[in-house]
Amino acid sequence: MSLLLIILLAFQPTANYTRLVADACLTNFRCNTRPGGFDKFDYVSGLVAKATIEAVQAQPDSAYVLPWYETIRDYGNRFYDSGFSLQPNDLDILNASKLYFGLRDLAASGCFGADSATVAHCDTALTRAARALAYYKKVYVISDSTSLAFSHSLFFAGGWWHKRQYVNEMWCDGQYMGPALLAQLLSRGYSLPDTSDEDAWADLIHQVDITWFQLWDQDQQLLYHAFSASPQLDPNWADQDTLSLHYGVSAEYWSRAVGWYFLALIDILEAMQQAPAHQQSYLAPAYYRLQAYLQSLAAGVALRQDTASGCWAQLLQYPVGYRPEGCAEANYLEASGSALFTAGYLKGMRLGLLPRRTYQDLAERAFRGLVEQFLVTDVGDGNSLALIHSCASAGLSDTRKGDAAYYLCGKDVTRITTYTEGKILGAFLLAATEYSRL
Repeated sequence: MSLLLIILLAFQPTANYTRLVADACLTNFRCNTRPGGFDKFDYVSGLVAKATIEAVQAQPDSAYVLPWYETIRDYGNRFYDSGFSLQPNDLDILNASKLYFGLRDLAASGCFGADSATVAHCDTALTRAARALAYYKKVYVISDSTSLAFSHSLFFAGGWWHKRQYVNEMWCDGQYMGPALLAQLLSRGYSLPDTSDEDAWADLIHQVDITWFQLWDQDQQLLYHAFSASPQLDPNWADQDTLSLHYGVSAEYWSRAVGWYFLALIDILEAMQQAPAHQQSYLAPAYYRLQAYLQSLAAGVALRQDTASGCWAQLLQYPVGYRPEGCAEANYLEASGSALFTAGYLKGMRLGLLPRRTYQDLAERAFRGLVEQFLVTDVGDGNSLALIHSCASAGLSDTRKGDAAYYLCGKDVTRITTYTEGKILGAFLLAATEYSRL
């Protein structure tokens, strides 16, 4: 029986799924529906690049990782100076600059990818990212007056909008794109211009505190997707009841958004662990607070794991097969959210942030589920393997209501079955790399 058939018919705990999937898909994946892979500097391609670099770092002595490294090195070197503007308006695009942390490490003197020009390009990209974030957090933020009108307090003031067009909105997804990036920059010595490191840390931690306070549902032990600090401007999806605990909040718990937040907490805590000693001295109180958030979220997500498959559904609070009235699509096992949760549990255990005795069996079942549920043979996209059943996209706006029917039947939330999309490719590589480390 061929190795390919073994993959499809029986999960093999010792198989190198990172290698199998990277070799099959790395040079041919789509960004949402756009073909091209690494032809553009954006959120999806950047995620795949970051995940690939982590895979190379986990097994640097293996000859087969060299083509992966060269692919990402070439991608990073093409876009290091033109990938994003000095006046950014999109946290998703800024997030792509995370690839330069690992790329710089691999290109440093003494490493197998030693290349002084690449090191210099990485420094340029990360310095530009720091400048871009400094601009972003001054311009695209919830104002004092908006916070006072929303909550009769200044608690929400300074909250970073998800994007320029999403005025006064904060999304779970954005915590991975913005605050987690800033945490890595600060821990690696890339300071924001005209801002002390202590103030920058306080600002990024404030983003997590805001979103946790407003989006965490203690009853469901899950996070809502987003909230608006000016709900009257977002009546299509934001709760309009001024007396509600969830005033301004969206209606559902979308798996990929919760998965991003889960990884954001882990990555920020990792950056805190790696921060210089003088930073750790003032980070300790926030470290333990964010760790408590992580423990609560990990417990809540664990309750939603599908017992039969080990994976998670597109909408976390409903069983697989649930179908809203008037919707042709039922709730389904969703690949990208499942992969993000799997990566999060595995990485959280590796870093000592989550207890192995509680989550190791869950994480191993989850990774097995990723392979058995979503990894398939040729689907006609030119690759020998494909990862399918990921949600193309989802958001909230005047035309996107954010109810259950939207997340299952909306025009932009197509369940992908005919090609590998970058968000599941990147998330799967993160999970597979952590599984191999386990």
